[in-house]
Amino acid sequence: MKKYSRDDPSYNPRPKICEWLARGFEHVQSAPYKVSARWVFYRLLEDGFFDNKDDYTNKFEKPFSKARHAISSNCQAVLDWKPDTVIDETIMTINRTGYYETAEKWRENLRCYLDHNYTQPVYLEIWFEARAMIGQFQHYTERILLRPFGGYSGIFECWNIAKELERAADSYQKPMQIIYFGDLDQYGEDIGGVSLRYVRKWCEVEFDFVKGTTDDQIKDLRVKQWEAISDQQAGEIIQKAIAPFFDQSALDLLRDKERKAVERLA
Repeated sequence: MKKYSRDDPSYNPRPKICEWLARGFEHVQSAPYKVSARWVFYRLLEDGFFDNKDDYTNKFEKPFSKARHAISSNCQAVLDWKPDTVIDETIMTINRTGYYETAEKWRENLRCYLDHNYTQPVYLEIWFEARAMIGQFQHYTERILLRPFGGYSGIFECWNIAKELERAADSYQKPMQIIYFGDLDQYGEDIGGVSLRYVRKWCEVEFDFVKGTTDDQIKDLRVKQWEAISDQQAGEIIQKAIAPFFDQSALDLLRDKERKAVERLA
């Protein structure tokens, strides 16, 4: 059986495109999680292959799509790319059936998750602008509720966030903490500010809101887009920001309880 449809074309790009496809694939290989096409673009933008954000649509998107579809090429970089090399931001399938073919498979996938929020010093959420980077925030955090914004949040979304914060405050009876990671420019600041203003307007409980990046970090990074930060830098920033609010030892104890519960069930 053919791996791809026979209708998928051959693609032989110009040397310059082949060059940035190769560099983009190197970036993908450096990340320990699935990244998106937009993440790849911003890394190439910082590398100097593109001039501005508009090049994502004008110069990057079409060649990149062709490379992911191609089954033959005189450029090795094209052949490195596959349809599943990066994730797509618009479609996500979540399997909720809980079906396993055998009892052995069921036991292998048996899990017990206790609510970590009851054992933490604060109720913590992470908000971030760069929706394409959800894999990165999942990789560098554990159990913390993540809210990817992907631009300005609407009235409906902000209303729901406000009500969810109220329910969390009622359930956990502890301080509420939000950490926000946005692009390192005025646009990123504005998105966080507008969303925060809407949520505070409709939320009847108090919560603390802090930026995940300091002014000194922004100066040192010398980039504007979060997606352009190296994986190592992003991981260090995220983990440093959550450290004052997240008790890792409490989570380790909780995981031990979960493990023992699974052993009893199995």
